[in-house]
Amino acid sequence: MNKQWLMGIGLLALSNLSIAAGWQDSQTITEYFIDGDNTSDRLYVAFDQSPNPDGCRSDARFARVDSQTPKGKYLFSIILSAHASQQTVTPKLEGCDELERPIVTGLRVESAP
Repeated sequence: MNKQWLMGIGLLALSNLSIAAGWQDSQTITEYFIDGDNTSDRLYVAFDQSPNPDGCRSDARFARVDSQTPKGKYLFSIILSAHASQQTVTPKLEGCDELERPIVTGLRVESAP
């Protein structure tokens, strides 16, 4: 009986984690920056609400965009455009990078008012 109860609590906890990751609330991009060296780069973006759904480092103000993939480069160009036009966005965040910052895996740009 206790095993079933513990298993139920464990499944409930996991379901809450899966709900937390993914699409976040609408927000604005406050800043972005590129860091790294000549062999690799890191692309980061900050949102006004600093979402952290997967419990990455608690002071993780920036979210990482994977610059090594075509999708990541496309996401970063959307970030530049949305920031320049002051459009609100809905980021999709999944997982943490090696520096314990959230990873941007999707971005929905909303129409300007």
